Amino acid sequence: MPSARTEFAAVVVAARVPVPARCGETDEIFQAVANVNPLAQVEWVLVFGDEVNGGCCEIEAEINNMLTIKNADYEQLRRHGEETYPFECCGVLLGQFTGHDRVVEEVVRCGNTRADRPQDRYHIDPKELISVQRQATGKGLEIVGFYHSHPDHPARWSQTDLAEAHWLGCSYVITSVDSGVARDTNAFVLLGDTEENKRLENEEIHVASPVEDRTICR
Repeated sequence: MPSARTEFAAVVVAARVPVPARCGETDEIFQAVANVNPLAQVEWVLVFGDEVNGGCCEIEAEINNMLTIKNADYEQLRRHGEETYPFECCGVLLGQFTGHDRVVEEVVRCGNTRADRPQDRYHIDPKELISVQRQATGKGLEIVGFYHSHPDHPARWSQTDLAEAHWLGCSYVITSVDSGVARDTNAFVLLGDTEENKRLENEEIHVASPVEDRTICR
């Protein structure tokens, strides 16, 4: 890793954000990134140049967000989308926040209460969500994410998905279901610290093999 030997004023972590000035140590750079986005796992930090331009230089951080899920749970949420086609399915992911990642230990199916547009909208009844949250607490787990399907539509988040996502730091998993068959499954993590600056970022999905299934989160 290159030496961080110059003053800096910006770290690129999905967006350019201010960090403390005149920091010359690598550890301090990592801390600055963590302060901006505590969910970010910094694999490396690269400093471009030594000259200070208006009191700042640029540092680029590579961010790796990951959702780990057992193969059986992964297949379950995909199958849920097939069963509710042509309507959207939805559910909750229970597990643990491990470091900067989310590890799923249980998938809980929920009902879609959007009777007006179930083919392209979903909503989980607050009472059901509270029940799921209590269930998680009783098992020593947390809500680490949500999932839903996109019937005959790509597995990409929409502006509606972003507007209706409120659990900062959680994963949002989307499965495209074409003509009743589950196709792509993608995950996105909700970052930011307020409703005004929240954003969905791509997240890697690690589907644990049967062997890993027996050791995950132990």
